[in-house]
Amino acid sequence: MNANMMRASVKAILAVAVCALFFARPNAAQASTFKVIHNFCSKFQCADGADPGAGLLMDSAGNLYGTTESGPDGPDSGVAYQLSLNVAKSKWVSTTLHRFCRGVCTNDGSDPRAELIIDSTGDLYGTTALGGPGNLGTVFELLPNGDRERRTLKLLHTFNDTDGNFPTAALSYDGAASGVAYDGLSPLYGTTEFGGRRLCGGGCGVVFSLTPNGGDWTESTVYEFCSLTDCRDGTFPAASVLVEDSSLFISTLDGNLKTATRGTILELTGHSATVLHVFCKAHRNCADGGSPGELTSDASGTLFGAGQFGGAHRKGCCGVVYKLVPSGKDSPYTVLHDFCDLRNCKDGAQPDSNILIDTSGNLYGATFNGGGHNSTSTGAGGGTVYKLTGTALETLHAFCEQRDCTDGQNPVGNIVMDGAGDIFGVTQAGGKFGHGVVFEISP
Repeated sequence: MNANMMRASVKAILAVAVCALFFARPNAAQASTFKVIHNFCSKFQCADGADPGAGLLMDSAGNLYGTTESGPDGPDSGVAYQLSLNVAKSKWVSTTLHRFCRGVCTNDGSDPRAELIIDSTGDLYGTTALGGPGNLGTVFELLPNGDRERRTLKLLHTFNDTDGNFPTAALSYDGAASGVAYDGLSPLYGTTEFGGRRLCGGGCGVVFSLTPNGGDWTESTVYEFCSLTDCRDGTFPAASVLVEDSSLFISTLDGNLKTATRGTILELTGHSATVLHVFCKAHRNCADGGSPGELTSDASGTLFGAGQFGGAHRKGCCGVVYKLVPSGKDSPYTVLHDFCDLRNCKDGAQPDSNILIDTSGNLYGATFNGGGHNSTSTGAGGGTVYKLTGTALETLHAFCEQRDCTDGQNPVGNIVMDGAGDIFGVTQAGGKFGHGVVFEISP
């Protein structure tokens, strides 16, 4: 099964499960103010992009950046875009920074699925799942192009399978967790879902580094998954690397191939790997969760994240939010919320975003399905944005609240927060033209 089919089947399985368990029920109105600030495919032939699979980057001036999987050249092409407020600060204006290639893209990438990062001079960096000479994915930099809106793309690395295949996560670096812009000098770290020399159906995935070297970039494989006996270190990493001092923290979608565990959290120090947690190892119905995504840390170094599956409710279908205190093998692990604990999954199902932490320690995230507005074709609901205070969950918005899901459907990728506490994010579908939206939620 290829990567696109795997992703699609994972979401379809959960959607059917939720549909089978629940029927439509109206959801209570939320106190937060919600608005759509951009509808994708609003320009001729979707020149502004369509069907985003990644969330947002916010720079120090409040501009938003992202990528879409489709664009004017059709599916698996995509664009990089910028959203900025106009001079009167009354409207968000969309600018297409780069149109990615479709098909054989030797000198370009295609199908960008990851958030962008920015350096201290304003250059943008990202990955594409496909493209390059072997069509196995790329790492790129977008450079300013004089006074033109479009940027110039520079390929920093193209994958050849032995060093990785199908990168779908954002790049990371030391300081990224605190919101500091990339310095342009230190190593960048990333993951590929497949590739490497360990064979488990297309390769088990790798962690790689890219280091600037006199105008060029040197790529190195930091770690290959399935390096430990029975793949107990996990397989198929699809999330960004969290860089904390001298350690790298990574999650994987799957785990031990023999015991059918559902992912791991791993700490890398140098080339030494420590498995901090194995999901679905000793919990019925994967009550501790499964298939974890992006990791976030607080000031004390405690890790927070969400698992797309598992949990104590509805036979473990719907996901969890968790925290983990890194302290070696079998680190202390706590589930903070089990999704679908309300009728019709009004609290959401299948969390598929990063976890944001505000200055008061509250957690924010988004779920791909659920929310109670089961007007979608699957009946699974359009997803939610939530706030978690301790273990108390508040739904800030349930998508598909509006007719034809014009408020968006199925939020994906990173959500971001500005200094006023406003939350910005992206949905993969819905909106005025049915190809996703960028939204803002004000407390």
